[in-house]
Amino acid sequence: MPQYTQKTKYVVADTYKVTPTPKEIKRVETDTYKVAPTPKVTSKPKKTKHVVADTRKVAPKPKKTKHVVADTHKVTPKPKKSRLKKLGKTCLALVLVLIIATPVYVWLKLDKMEYVTPQEISQGMGVSFDISRENYLGMSGANAMNITIPQGDIYTDKKVVNILLLGTDERSEEYSEARSDSMMILSINKRDNTWKVVSLERAMGVLIPNRQPDWLTHTFSYGGPELVLATVRNHLKLDIDKYVRVNFAVFEDVVDAMGGIEISITDKEAEYLIHTCGGSFGIGLQEFNGEFALQYARMRKIDNDWKRVERQRKVISAMVTKAKTLNPIELNNLANVALGGIQTNLTKAEMSSLILHAPFLINKEMEQLTVPVEDSFYTDYDNTGKSMYIVDFQRNADVLHELFYN
Repeated sequence: MPQYTQKTKYVVADTYKVTPTPKEIKRVETDTYKVAPTPKVTSKPKKTKHVVADTRKVAPKPKKTKHVVADTHKVTPKPKKSRLKKLGKTCLALVLVLIIATPVYVWLKLDKMEYVTPQEISQGMGVSFDISRENYLGMSGANAMNITIPQGDIYTDKKVVNILLLGTDERSEEYSEARSDSMMILSINKRDNTWKVVSLERAMGVLIPNRQPDWLTHTFSYGGPELVLATVRNHLKLDIDKYVRVNFAVFEDVVDAMGGIEISITDKEAEYLIHTCGGSFGIGLQEFNGEFALQYARMRKIDNDWKRVERQRKVISAMVTKAKTLNPIELNNLANVALGGIQTNLTKAEMSSLILHAPFLINKEMEQLTVPVEDSFYTDYDNTGKSMYIVDFQRNADVLHELFYN
């Protein structure tokens, strides 16, 4: 019995110890888990998945494009709108400054001009005369030269401003009782923003109160701008009672202040300028300073007075063209020179209104004409042998009415 019992325990003990199954299984599983290359082999699908995932992540084109589009739509406009708003506010501020500052600037500059009334000048000359329309109509036809004043009332239009431009031949900046060497009518139509310049032939025979008929150009020395305005108003039946006067010395200064002007000239004009002014001139476009421009505007010996007034209008047109090219500083210098040499009976407010309206006219072509028009006059002589043009003033008044008032 004792021996049997020990063997039985031994067997059990051996069975427990020797049985390797669980350990071997665990070891096999462990080995299989470690050794099995399945994770490495199966990395292909993982790589495939990784590649797909990377393709979605790495592929930037659709996502970046969408992102850029989204940014452009949402983010980019904000700075643009902000910049546009800032730019708009800046522009608006500049416009407001200009709107406020420009009239103030013009108003201050206009203090340089000489404001007078025609009556003050004629009184200073010690002359008096009846310039009423009734008096002129009474003189009509009852004279040796058979000069006739147009009948009827003078037409007016508040949108049309007619100004007599006078160029007197003083050689200094001081004004005197000089002769008016150049006469033009500047007509500004504020309705359609057009402007016309009409030259008045200096040798037109006109009626003068208390005097014999004489040339139009002599009326200034007889009665100043008051008599000239009355003569033009009644003979051409034109609504005109304002004038601007510039003398030769101021004209030269103005041309020099703008840096000269360019005018195309003929061979005869070039020869005359070389003989009169010296220097060198050719045919075609030439640059003139103030002295040369004045001599060009006054020459008439090479042809006639009709060509002379055409040259005067060419000078005005060239001055306007040059003024368009000047910068603000140059325009300021020009204003200082030009305004300081002007005499007028326009009020400061009227002159300011015209200057502020100038930008609407500056790019419009200047319409021009000479009075008397063709086939509306003939030449006759007074009792002293002086020749003058006897003009059909009614016909010329009709032409001007059509030109100025459409």
